[in-house]
Amino acid sequence: MKELDDLMERIEKLYIPIRVKGKEYPANNPYLMNKINNLLYSGKLKIEDIEFDADKIELRDRESNDPYFFYPALEQINEDICDEYSKIKRSKTEVRNA
Repeated sequence: MKELDDLMERIEKLYIPIRVKGKEYPANNPYLMNKINNLLYSGKLKIEDIEFDADKIELRDRESNDPYFFYPALEQINEDICDEYSKIKRSKTEVRNA
């Protein structure tokens, strides 16, 4: 299905590595990024344990006790899917109310 293939292509284009204690992981996996953030928050990982492309992945709140990694381009995919759902829902509501 073209829509799913397009989504997968978009996600695959966002591949960049994030290295945790020397091992490379795909930063285009939102679940993995969430887990890394959870490990940071729990104290099981330190910022120093992680190497990343600072041009693409942001380290937010580095100065606080709750730093976390944010990949804006990956988040944009999520936002686009949520926006698409909202548009579909609105259009269905408009059809029912017409």
